[in-house]
Amino acid sequence: MTLRHALISICKTERWIYPCCYGRSNVFAEDIAKLGFDVSSKWLFNSDFKAQAQQRVLEKMAEYHLQHQDQIGVTKARLYRIALLDLPENLANQFIEDLVEQKALVNSRGWLHLPEHRIELNADELQIWQQIRPLFEATNQALWVRDIASQLSIGETQMRNLLYKVGKLGYLIPIVKDRFLLSEQIGQFATLIKDFIAQNGSISVNQLRDELQYGRKLTVQLIEYFDRSGFLRRKGDVHLLRDSETF
Repeated sequence: MTLRHALISICKTERWIYPCCYGRSNVFAEDIAKLGFDVSSKWLFNSDFKAQAQQRVLEKMAEYHLQHQDQIGVTKARLYRIALLDLPENLANQFIEDLVEQKALVNSRGWLHLPEHRIELNADELQIWQQIRPLFEATNQALWVRDIASQLSIGETQMRNLLYKVGKLGYLIPIVKDRFLLSEQIGQFATLIKDFIAQNGSISVNQLRDELQYGRKLTVQLIEYFDRSGFLRRKGDVHLLRDSETF
């Protein structure tokens, strides 16, 4: 049996395979396409398999919203882990990205959720947030709930509730309890870290401190947040890139 016939035989019984060489032959690609397989990517999968996988994603997303109604959604990396962990990550991400393109999922500042799921600020909360945001934009430092509350003469409990709600909308990220950075600031720091690791292989607390001109305590809080989020992983005294797609 030739390789061509062997792979066609596999495709008749399997829902997906990693095709190492089907692209070398247009004739072979046509044969596989006739069996209902998508031949537009490096993966071979039939339409039923893709539909079932994407339906599982949507069902898991609906379950998450039901269980976490106060959260806007999940990152792509987490959605992969809760819905498609039995698939290769690149293939799973392709299916998830297709759902976003089809508008079956929405990407809100990096958080994936169903289109009908919403968390919104009321008019009073929005007015206060419009006073808070410039405080973050004026510095690259993480800000504490108590300091923002004091500066705007708002009760600390009210401020804490609002900042965590804004965080659930994806605008802020608490790197530790009650200490926040803007999401875009976190994204900028993640890009800096990726570039640094690409050149040096790893990054330490002291190296990140020097890059950001932060104090050591805040640098430790930030790098530990990146570890918890799955972006980095600690190995001894340095931190390695774990998932470049997290940010």
